[in-house]
Amino acid sequence: MTDDDRRIHPSPFSQWHATQDTSARGVWLCDKASDRKVLVQPPTEWGRRWSWNVTEDGRGIYIRQERQFAPEAKVFNRQDGESGTILNRVSHDEYEVMTDHGIEVWRDEDIQAVEED
Repeated sequence: MTDDDRRIHPSPFSQWHATQDTSARGVWLCDKASDRKVLVQPPTEWGRRWSWNVTEDGRGIYIRQERQFAPEAKVFNRQDGESGTILNRVSHDEYEVMTDHGIEVWRDEDIQAVEED
């Protein structure tokens, strides 16, 4: 994942919670002590291919772009270098991949597309 795929947004509030708003296509950061809130949105060009979560330190959220590999895309696993072919997407962050050893499920973050010349 690169900085182009992920945006970190610190919360402006010390006591807060976050909630997704699909109609506004973003995430509201809400102050627990008042009715103040801030809408955080992903870049428009990401379309609906994004997700969000609270940062590890709990001080904000991150929004990340979800990649989508087409069926039959040639890929390799960043962890062990094994090559394979995408069969289909099985969850928001996992793909079924055909390798020389059979069908495996790979996590999105471990997959690298093979660059074709």
